[in-house]
Amino acid sequence: MAVAIAVAAIGLYVLRRSKAKALVGCAIECDIEIPHKPIHRWMFVAGVVFGTGWALTGACPGTVLAQLGELKVYAIFTAIGIMAGTLSYGAIQSRRLPKDR
Repeated sequence: MAVAIAVAAIGLYVLRRSKAKALVGCAIECDIEIPHKPIHRWMFVAGVVFGTGWALTGACPGTVLAQLGELKVYAIFTAIGIMAGTLSYGAIQSRRLPKDR
């Protein structure tokens, strides 16, 4: 994870310094921007739940696909948990966003 974060940080630094333009997501050429996101009080709780699930199952969302391919039965429950968490997050966020979006 530390290597992935370091590579991403270096890549973003190079993109910003080179004044690279976004290829998609803009009607016209625009600078690459990564806005700062605020920290919410539930992020700690969500991180603990995510980390606990990861530790108990020994699987991240990518690894669970390999476990399913190996026909490991417990991977089914992990996949169900991942889907339930994703759906819950989507439901919560859809209630938080303004209706005009």
